[in-house]
Amino acid sequence: MIYHFDQFELDMSRFERGLVALDLQDVSLPRLIEQLQTQVPSSWQKPTVELNWRVSPGVPRVRTDPNKLQMMLRNLIHNALKFTNHGMVSVNVSSHPARDQVTFVVQDSGVGIRAQDLSQIFEMFRQLPQPDTVPSGAGLGLYIVQRFAHVLGAEIEVSSAPKRGTT
Repeated sequence: MIYHFDQFELDMSRFERGLVALDLQDVSLPRLIEQLQTQVPSSWQKPTVELNWRVSPGVPRVRTDPNKLQMMLRNLIHNALKFTNHGMVSVNVSSHPARDQVTFVVQDSGVGIRAQDLSQIFEMFRQLPQPDTVPSGAGLGLYIVQRFAHVLGAEIEVSSAPKRGTT
């Protein structure tokens, strides 16, 4: 056990200092999304929540680290599914050639986040209190998303409202 904890400390220290190695590759986004669909554990899914996937036609290949991109999307999807009891979670990928940009949108119809809490959700070990829910996880998922986004040169935006879901 101690070895794992020490390794975790070492990895988090590297992460904090921005010493995350990149394995840049030309990535087919439709293929990456197909792989991601098969990686979503059934334990994350609920019979009352529909999980939808859409990749717009003509989305170009991108040069990125596919493992880090997948981890970012997995963490976003996991949070969306965890905090949605009824309704939907959707994952959409689209391109914007005029801006030389690809956009990934994970949207849910879940519990949402209060405006005053939005600035805290990317903090390490932060879990926002949710009524009628037992906290689970370490509070690292969104922190990792933000750090990987920074390393990959991406931007992340959040919009949310209580009882209306999160994008």
